[in-house]
Amino acid sequence: MSSASAIQGETRAQLCNSGAIQLSVNSELLERLIVCLLVEVDKGRSSKWYTYLSQLPQDYTTLSNFIVTEIKSLQVDDAIWVAEIAAEKSKSDWNGSLSLLKELDIKPQLLKFKSWLWASQTVFSRTLHVPWDEAGCLCPVGDLFNYDAPDDSVLYENDEIEVALKSCSSKSTVVAVNTSTESLTDGGYEESSSSYCLYARRRYKQGEQVLLSYGN
Repeated sequence: MSSASAIQGETRAQLCNSGAIQLSVNSELLERLIVCLLVEVDKGRSSKWYTYLSQLPQDYTTLSNFIVTEIKSLQVDDAIWVAEIAAEKSKSDWNGSLSLLKELDIKPQLLKFKSWLWASQTVFSRTLHVPWDEAGCLCPVGDLFNYDAPDDSVLYENDEIEVALKSCSSKSTVVAVNTSTESLTDGGYEESSSSYCLYARRRYKQGEQVLLSYGN
């Protein structure tokens, strides 16, 4: 899910019908994606992203979610200042988008600051890079992996590359595996197959956490 794909789809029609398309186009890309996310949540089970949306975290522990007492407990002046700025920015973004959200006629609970905070932190913490949208995209499964710093000493073996290629070759979900042992990232959007490719550098045991590198 990206702001570009959503604006081209049903959300664009909703924005046009509401007369708010101009506001959306002029908004920051990230804020547009946040709005699109809330619109998809409002659709409930009718959203094609329902399964993914229902599995997202219900809350976050990022700075924007800190209450006043939590901010003050940071003690260090610079840390307190950063947390206060994050909280103020979230409030400001919400106020700036509230009129648009109202015109989209989504459920009242999704107009609340708490809902905006959830959606914004989902976008800020879970988006993946795509070449056509600076805001990035929300990618089911792809955003579940935790980060592991790149290690150029851990390289693919030829047989593992061959297995990865075979396992990814299936109809419309074909994924192009980057076989370069020089790469320090474990995923990326492959334009040749119009898909997001994620791959592991070593074999994992069942139940073991898979960690991926996003780069250094």
